[in-house]
Amino acid sequence: MVNTGLVRKIDELGRIVIPKEIRRNLAIKDGEEMEIYIDENSIILKKFQRLLSFKELVRDYVNIFNKIIPISLLITDRESIILVNKNEYKDIEHKKISSNLSKIFDERKDGVGLNLNVSENIVIKGFFYIKPIILNTDLVGSIICVSDKEIDKQEKLIVDLIDALLKIRLETD
Repeated sequence: MVNTGLVRKIDELGRIVIPKEIRRNLAIKDGEEMEIYIDENSIILKKFQRLLSFKELVRDYVNIFNKIIPISLLITDRESIILVNKNEYKDIEHKKISSNLSKIFDERKDGVGLNLNVSENIVIKGFFYIKPIILNTDLVGSIICVSDKEIDKQEKLIVDLIDALLKIRLETD
């Protein structure tokens, strides 16, 4: 734990302002949800990452569909790659996403292309299909299908089905 040297007062409603420089460094946006933990005498705030709480659910969906059509998938939240289903990509799991990938997410559209820069200085060679996961107008992550051949309709359908199932589950929780 790093001591920032900053001290803040609690207002009459029990609120504390998190300084702008800390919010910027941790990429905390206005309106973003925070988790609150208590550890003995400490209150710990952590960015709430909806997809991380569903990592096992996503893994189950991916494994089920992978039995039908074996495809390579990467699942991201807005900041990092949280799940990969193939050993060849295990080294990029938990890596922060690249600024290029972040820009693609900001477009909030499905996308296809060749050679994807997924993390700083890491490029996946081959074809890709990106499906943003948008929940109640909020971008919460993406599903990325990668292949050494052009992405076909079946692979897109698998990605779209995983996206639909995730949205149904996320909206009910």
